[in-house]
Amino acid sequence: MQASRRNVLDHCRADQSPRPRRRLYIIDADQDLILKRPKPRLKHLYRLKVYCSENLLLSEHAAVTLATECKTSKTWPQLAAELSIRPLLERTVQILVPLFVAYSLANKFGLTIQTVDYSVHRLLCSKGAPISLSSSLVRSRILSIIREVRAQVSRSSYRKARNSIVRQLKRDSAGQSDYISGKQYLLPILQLQFKRIAKLNDSFDGMKVRLAQHCELSIDPGLQSAILRAVK
Repeated sequence: MQASRRNVLDHCRADQSPRPRRRLYIIDADQDLILKRPKPRLKHLYRLKVYCSENLLLSEHAAVTLATECKTSKTWPQLAAELSIRPLLERTVQILVPLFVAYSLANKFGLTIQTVDYSVHRLLCSKGAPISLSSSLVRSRILSIIREVRAQVSRSSYRKARNSIVRQLKRDSAGQSDYISGKQYLLPILQLQFKRIAKLNDSFDGMKVRLAQHCELSIDPGLQSAILRAVK
């Protein structure tokens, strides 16, 4: 569990007694989603319905609007066509889901294996080209993770856990992008596309702030409801 997430849970757990002041603690779902872990039963706690807060920024409307701010010589429809956000993200998610299944297995068994901190840029065939995300490099990465897991977990335990996750994913109606880290994987791919098409020069954090100005809370409607309840 990431330190920041653990800290939020610790503070929330210590703040369960009644008091006049309203409060709301928010945590990322991380790999709880793909592993179907229940939300901690704590008052005033909201767990996002996506991997992390950066996933809330994965809005085609927000992305194209940001591009129009960077490249004012082109219209919204022109930039929407050139950015091709939806096809880019769909291809990216399709390639990355099996990798995040492997990452979730390492998490499930509590293994100290590098997972999401492994840069997505190392999985590109061509530096700076988001469309070059490589299926073969991802497969090699998956095999590396599996070898590390199998070195510490029995064959039967590994197979049982993996089959359970895969079956659940096939039944799940949620968008599979929810299971992939927006911060470490999806937004960096999107940033490369911004740089290539719209000549965006913002830092990663700067891009996030600008996207947040245009994103839609409908990506996680429960978050909007929780915030409204907390401020009433």
